[in-house]
Amino acid sequence: MRVVLWGALAAVGISAGVGLAPVDVNLAAANQSYRTAIASVEPAPGAVVGIGHPIVVTFTTPVTDRRMAERAIDIKTHPEVKGSFEWVEDNVVQWVPDDYWPAHSTVALSVGNIPLQFKTGPAVVAVADISDKTFVVTIDGVPAGPPEQAPEPPPEQAPEPNPEVPVRVNAAQHDPRMPEVMVRVPAKTAAPEPPEPEEPEALAIPGMTPTPDIPPGPPLPSPHHRLHWGKPGVLPATMGRPEYPTPVGKYTVLAKEGSVTMDSSSVGIPIDAADGYLIDVDHAVRFTRRGLFVHPAPWAENSIGYENVSHGCIGLSVTDAEWYFDAVNVGDPIIVQE
Repeated sequence: MRVVLWGALAAVGISAGVGLAPVDVNLAAANQSYRTAIASVEPAPGAVVGIGHPIVVTFTTPVTDRRMAERAIDIKTHPEVKGSFEWVEDNVVQWVPDDYWPAHSTVALSVGNIPLQFKTGPAVVAVADISDKTFVVTIDGVPAGPPEQAPEPPPEQAPEPNPEVPVRVNAAQHDPRMPEVMVRVPAKTAAPEPPEPEEPEALAIPGMTPTPDIPPGPPLPSPHHRLHWGKPGVLPATMGRPEYPTPVGKYTVLAKEGSVTMDSSSVGIPIDAADGYLIDVDHAVRFTRRGLFVHPAPWAENSIGYENVSHGCIGLSVTDAEWYFDAVNVGDPIIVQE
């Protein structure tokens, strides 16, 4: 939904049981001669977004007096919730609260007399650690990740053959009136069990105390070779190599792209260069405008968790990337740290 109007923008926030006070955008102090058109306000009506989603205002034309525009959409809260304006384009400004929106809440926007609403989902927070080569995810403060694969059961084995064989039975041993007969019984039953071998006595070594037998431990789950196995929320990752480092900072998810063509020229590397690339990738989560994503990197499978080899993106296994793509909302935080 795109809302075009002249004049005022008002925003209020209503928390679901967390006590966030209404947000009031007061335009009375703005210069009444300031008639720059407001083309749209985001998040979109009815959208479910992440806890870090800013309020984004797009104007129909480039803004020459940014300070005047900011005063026109001055956002205030009671009690006060501070935030800051960031101009991402000549006609697009966003207001970013210093603290995240409460999770599982409803935020209502009123643009002029047109009411709009969006909701926040769970707090999906990801921390990418460049040194550890990990991508740690929590949902509502609890470590989370894709379900760990259980060990596969061993294949069913066919029973060993046990054919019947004829056996002579001398019933006369029990009753002299009964003749000797032939019967058929399973071969294993007919054959006498071999005696169990006697276990050799433990070798006594002077000065040493015999230790009891240690039973074997449970089988390792599959895939037991995965780094950080058994650590919930810790996903192995590969990030930017030294010449193309992943920039440290706090980001929010800008878009979820089910399929995207990654073009190295978007980050300043010609496609035909030695490090150039042009590749289609699924389940990509964008976190910078210049084209950095969290995405599956099957071509770097042997480096994930061990070495940073990307051009700045955060590469995960296919399973982990698909899970994160499904779990995260646009506006959820991604924190990149050393």
